[in-house]
Amino acid sequence: SGHASVWLGQGEAHHAPEIPRPNLYNMDDHLLAALEEARAEIARRAELYEGILVEFYDCDPSALNDGDLIRSAMEEAARKAGATVVSSHVHRFSPQGISGVTIIAESHLTIHTWPEKGYAAVDIFTCGQELSPHDAVGWMEKALGSGMVSVVEMKRGFA
Repeated sequence: SGHASVWLGQGEAHHAPEIPRPNLYNMDDHLLAALEEARAEIARRAELYEGILVEFYDCDPSALNDGDLIRSAMEEAARKAGATVVSSHVHRFSPQGISGVTIIAESHLTIHTWPEKGYAAVDIFTCGQELSPHDAVGWMEKALGSGMVSVVEMKRGFA
């Protein structure tokens, strides 16, 4: 008990339970630093992706119902985050509202709009430490003419 196994293959952590801290009695500082570094690397690899759930309130209703604007705003938001856009699809509902997805090499962005309420829900999921998904939030806020934004962050993975 208290022991955990971690299998690392192809640069990914496939199982990363809590790693017990070693008994520090008479431990060499160099060895202790190496163990802590290994624990940090395992934890980092266990985070598969970051999710940002965004709610935009008091938006411009015409922007929320414009499929071309939504598509271009989502693609530019992805680029602002440092992501690579693969493809996008937008569906316009009758009489109003849009659902859209922008697939990025690092995961995806989705949007659902309610023009009659001036509201949009956007989910931004990114893999990779180099991306800046909060930059996408700022871009979408401007594009939708939002008066208020709520953001919830979540890290997802095995840890």
